[in-house]
Amino acid sequence: MNAGHMDIRTVTVELLRAGPRHNQMVSPLTQYLGVCGNFAAGRVSLPYEHEDLELRLQELRYRVANQDDPARRSKVLDRTGREVAQILSAIPGVAGMLNPEDEQPRTLTHLRIVLSASELAMLPFEVSKVPTGEDSMSTWLALQARAPVCITRHIRSVSTEGIRWASEPRLLFVAGPDTDEPLALHRKALADAMAPWRGLDGSLGDRLVVLEKATLARISREVASAAAKGTPFTHVHILAHGAPLDETDRHSRVGLALYDEEVISGRQLATALVAVTDRGVKRPVVVTLAACDSGMVSDVRTTDASVAHDLHDQGIPLVVASQFPLSVDGSVPFVELFYQGQLWGENPLVSLYAVRLHLHSCMGPDTHDWASLVAYEAFPSNLTDQLEELRYWQARRAQEGALRRIEALVAQDDGGTPFRAMPDARDRYEAGLRDVEAMSARLPTEGPYALECAGLRAASHKRIAQAAFQMAVAGDAPDRESDRLLAECLDRLESAHAGYWSATKSFLGPSSDPVRRKANLHWLLGQVLSLDVVLGRPLDAAFLTAARLAAEIDLDSRDEERAWACVSLSEFALLRLADPNMTTAERARHAEESIANASRFLEMLGRGSEHAATTSRQFERYAEWWGNPDLQWALAKLGVPERPCWHGEHGIVPTAKRIVALLRGLSHRVPAGRTGRPARGALSGTGGSASAAERKTAERQESAQEFCLQVSVLNGSRPRVASRGRIFQAA
Repeated sequence: MNAGHMDIRTVTVELLRAGPRHNQMVSPLTQYLGVCGNFAAGRVSLPYEHEDLELRLQELRYRVANQDDPARRSKVLDRTGREVAQILSAIPGVAGMLNPEDEQPRTLTHLRIVLSASELAMLPFEVSKVPTGEDSMSTWLALQARAPVCITRHIRSVSTEGIRWASEPRLLFVAGPDTDEPLALHRKALADAMAPWRGLDGSLGDRLVVLEKATLARISREVASAAAKGTPFTHVHILAHGAPLDETDRHSRVGLALYDEEVISGRQLATALVAVTDRGVKRPVVVTLAACDSGMVSDVRTTDASVAHDLHDQGIPLVVASQFPLSVDGSVPFVELFYQGQLWGENPLVSLYAVRLHLHSCMGPDTHDWASLVAYEAFPSNLTDQLEELRYWQARRAQEGALRRIEALVAQDDGGTPFRAMPDARDRYEAGLRDVEAMSARLPTEGPYALECAGLRAASHKRIAQAAFQMAVAGDAPDRESDRLLAECLDRLESAHAGYWSATKSFLGPSSDPVRRKANLHWLLGQVLSLDVVLGRPLDAAFLTAARLAAEIDLDSRDEERAWACVSLSEFALLRLADPNMTTAERARHAEESIANASRFLEMLGRGSEHAATTSRQFERYAEWWGNPDLQWALAKLGVPERPCWHGEHGIVPTAKRIVALLRGLSHRVPAGRTGRPARGALSGTGGSASAAERKTAERQESAQEFCLQVSVLNGSRPRVASRGRIFQAA
């Protein structure tokens, strides 16, 4: 998903005629002006009378072949494909543009057919053979692999300017009546496509809303409600039957059948999908229709056309529908493949091309669902950049979700039994690790987000190290599994250090400005310095100076960048406290500097922001993990030396605790002794006469409990309570 995205080459073809766009019947006598790119215009006529074209389209509907001639449908499809190809080849330049001399499997040609006449929308351009200008045409244009082509339609009056592709997809699934069988299949396909972004409880929340027994009024209310909450729907998928708007008229336009025997037009649906808020007009960027004939134009007498045509005409940037009946068996893989691609930020043209190939290769010989799909689009000129941003955010959200799930998994208890002691603990943990690795692999490795994503991959190693450490200290006593987990923890910390350092070198080395745009040096280099200090290595003064300078420069940036600069400056001051030779006055000055910068950060972004939770988690590690003396037995196995200077007045641990209390809005309490733990006799299961070994075991249990509690709070889990030396979920 990172490298090797297909290049898009657009070939625009426009067919024009004089007069209004409606109330014109198809006729060989009508002359159209065909234009392709910068080539000279040419005259084009259609080989059909209007009634003949209507009969031809009826023959392409499913299972209408003469029983005495089962190959009739295939012959009609082939003949129609040749005729459409002849129409296209009559336009100067088209044949050459669609027939490159060499194979281009990494380049997708976007054949954009611009329509201004309603009757032209009746033509099944999607079944065209490759236009060569000769009679020997044999290959379907939309299915060839040598030079991939995706065919779309565009209405001249629909503007592409100002269109903003969604960076956080939310999907509304609308189901009409008599769709029980495909409803469950479509719901599962959409839920599976959304699975990487599910919450800790497995739910998708407002990312996927299913509206059964839909009426136009219910659709409108659901859309308005979501927009009012600030979470408008960006994608809408509709499963319904196509039905005539006027059953008494054989030329009646096709609408969508909803509940209460309601049949709606495309314009009515477009109105229901629009919400007006104080932040502007909100409409989805993608609408897909699993509805028979939703892309078919049957009446050219009025300005209205098909449901898909009308939705696009009303400003929906991308509408995907079917020009002929769409089989249930074909609709399911269409939903699966298309939305899997779209939710990860794949170019819609690539998704559509992949869907056609799949439907052609996997469906039975008695269907042509691949030819039924029709797409209307109005892509913005900067779609590539917008999709790049979508891929970044979706990968980042998926990685964060996978990390949160593994952290919640490791922190759980079952009836007082630590997760590590559960029978399937290892398998579940390994599955969680694979999920994290898979999501991290989707983070971009090229472009403006590459360096930030390199840092995010390094951060995931650090968080997995924390999970492994948590499992290692959760047992009653050190054992072989504990040693193995601690070794894994150390390996992950080294991987995190290497990842941050590699990204830092890339930032400082020769590179283009767009690559650096989304990353900052003080974060990357700051994490290298942090891990150096944690692992007992000397603090590099030159690196610290460079990182501080980068952060101070960012103090002049916009609010979010300024806030992150304050976080870095706060952590740099904290790291200075690791110096055992520092005087009390110097230590106090750096501690107050660290707290002051954390306060500045809080003033900018607020305590309830995601940024505050992330920052709190980073400072929490110093106090509850890296600087916790009760866990020194485990830290020693990581090669981390005991550091008394961390715990004295204005040391790293008490300062980090003050910052965490500040970020989380807690009143900071003066720690009891060095770590704030209760007196030894207060430990559950241990009395004043307990043996040294028992006290040591109880201390480890208590420290692990405190560590688990902090992790669960930071991850948004429910509060936990201690009982008999264990951690239980609160009821």
